[in-house]
Amino acid sequence: MPSGQRLLVAFGRERAPVTVGLALFRRTDGNAPRVDEDDPGKRGLGYWVPCGIRWNNESVQAAWEAAVKLDAPQVLEGYFWLPGQLDRVSGRLRISEVAECSLELMGAFGGENAKFRDETRDLSTIHGVVQGGSVTLYDCFYLNENVSFGGVAISKLHVATVFRGATLPAEAQLRFSKLEAAVAGLDDWLQITGIDAGFEFDAAHKLQSAFIRYVPPPKIELSLLGIHVSFEFFWTVPAGKIRNEAKITHQARLVVVPEVDATFDDLRQQLGRLVNFFSFAADQTLEIDALFAYTPLATMDVPGGEKPICMPVFYESSRPDRRGEVERYSMLFSYPDVADRLQDMLADWLAHHEALSPAFNLYFAVRAGRHTFLESRFLSIAQGLETLHDRTSSETLEPPEQFAERVSEILTACPHPHREWLEEQLAYANKLSLRKRMQHLLKPFTRHFGNAKARKGLVDKMVDTRNYLTHYDPALAAHAAQRGDLLPLVSKLEALFQLHLLLLVGIDQSRIDALVASNRKLRWRLGAEPG
Repeated sequence: MPSGQRLLVAFGRERAPVTVGLALFRRTDGNAPRVDEDDPGKRGLGYWVPCGIRWNNESVQAAWEAAVKLDAPQVLEGYFWLPGQLDRVSGRLRISEVAECSLELMGAFGGENAKFRDETRDLSTIHGVVQGGSVTLYDCFYLNENVSFGGVAISKLHVATVFRGATLPAEAQLRFSKLEAAVAGLDDWLQITGIDAGFEFDAAHKLQSAFIRYVPPPKIELSLLGIHVSFEFFWTVPAGKIRNEAKITHQARLVVVPEVDATFDDLRQQLGRLVNFFSFAADQTLEIDALFAYTPLATMDVPGGEKPICMPVFYESSRPDRRGEVERYSMLFSYPDVADRLQDMLADWLAHHEALSPAFNLYFAVRAGRHTFLESRFLSIAQGLETLHDRTSSETLEPPEQFAERVSEILTACPHPHREWLEEQLAYANKLSLRKRMQHLLKPFTRHFGNAKARKGLVDKMVDTRNYLTHYDPALAAHAAQRGDLLPLVSKLEALFQLHLLLLVGIDQSRIDALVASNRKLRWRLGAEPG
């Protein structure tokens, strides 16, 4: 390669911070010193990355690629067995792009005649060894169990969860010390990178050199009730001999560490709630691209002791299609906007999530595009708003004690044969109507929904449309929103839900007003900005 196009790579030896620099284009004369792959003083440099595995120059890229979301299905050949049994069965573990897992066996566990024996086989845990190491499969059951009668029989099992990298005990005995997730769009929301690029020119303004330098950003740590949450930054550098190009990659990961080791389902639930928060903040559905788990029951030897193995986890999920970058202009807020109060916002979010999960589920189903038809999208967001108000307000039409006395008097006066029916009719009579709930939900944000006439029209149209799409009463058809009016109505209801979520996480009214004034996407939903 001509000396004017040599690619320079320099690895810093310090671990805090670790600096990686790439000179992408450098003009040198024949006597200029060069640092490249032929310099024996620069060979074999290693460094530590947050995953806990020491990657050297040759293996770093492969290790990264083994842990990301699958761009193509994987088929892993190996041997599989049930815990405590000696029989190994040859088979294939299949993992699809969306982590749907299945196991194909050349035969069946317990032999070909096991199907006909009067015994219960526990398939809740299956151990195996495949290319790349050990695997543990959980919550399995036969889809097809075939018998060969002299030929080759292939049986197929459904697999709920796959842990790669270790042989683990039964799921009921398993506790985890950490989950680590690569979340698509998290880097865009954080707006933090350690990559710096630049150019150098000579006195004649002629390009002299170009460089890329990487300094890993410091970990961001947050302490919440029962868990510690952090953003950690992972990175790769070019592997092997570098010729014509080189690449540095940077990725933020969301890390959840419980104060006391917890089950996988409990930690995954907390992780999902955090991802929901970032989806709300980014105003776009973010998805988990890769998930890694750590448990004290799966460790590796390192100098001075042991450390947990970083285990990739696969389980089927209804994730949306991969989307592009999260644009700054479309976010409700990004990390730099709330860095000084993010811990309090997340604490409020998690504190309310349990009680408000039905409303949250309805809202995020709408935002993720889970509804094929606009009518079902409307019904979901309308029910979500009704549930949000019901779960955050104790207001009733009458004081509960006064209402209970009235109901008691009415039931006492009612003929006994009709009393049970009447009691059912009065069970929810003290609850606010949907119309009242909508009026109360609009009250903090009246300035963003037009004048009094416009707000009344919005409430009337929402209630009439909900009633029509619920009961399909022909008398209501003329009052319900038609196809052309339904999308603007849904958009306004989504905006109203978002404004209340902002209040929920501690954003005050003045900041919300400023956000509405500056966020074009939110203004479009409110009808204040042309599409």
